[in-house]
Amino acid sequence: MVTLGGNITAHAQNLEPTEPNIIIDDFFKAFSEGKFEEAIAAFIKTNPWMEKKPDMLATLKAKYASMPSVAGNYISHKVIKTEDAEYIRRVKVAAYFERQPILITFIFYNSGGVWRGQNIDVNFDDAFDEILKNEKK
Repeated sequence: MVTLGGNITAHAQNLEPTEPNIIIDDFFKAFSEGKFEEAIAAFIKTNPWMEKKPDMLATLKAKYASMPSVAGNYISHKVIKTEDAEYIRRVKVAAYFERQPILITFIFYNSGGVWRGQNIDVNFDDAFDEILKNEKK
């Protein structure tokens, strides 16, 4: 499983700070510390246009802040599937919590050689099926 140590590994490989795996690790590092707004900020800071949508940001922050009340305390996360197109990357992450796993899907868009966070989707309902279908053993 990927844990906080994954962030150190990614940076040690000299990857660009806008690489999706580093953005995801930064997201979960803040999330594991209970810093939900900082977790969203780690994703949003890669895309200045998303910062101009305050309603969307408020919804994202509220959704992620409510996760511990729904699923319990965060335990760890694991990338279970990555899909690439020429300019788009979708990364499905199983986030393991005390009561249940949650599937979080990150969408990234590469504009001009820079990966930018485009969307984060949370799936509470189908997480078990998606994780069982996609988790790499």
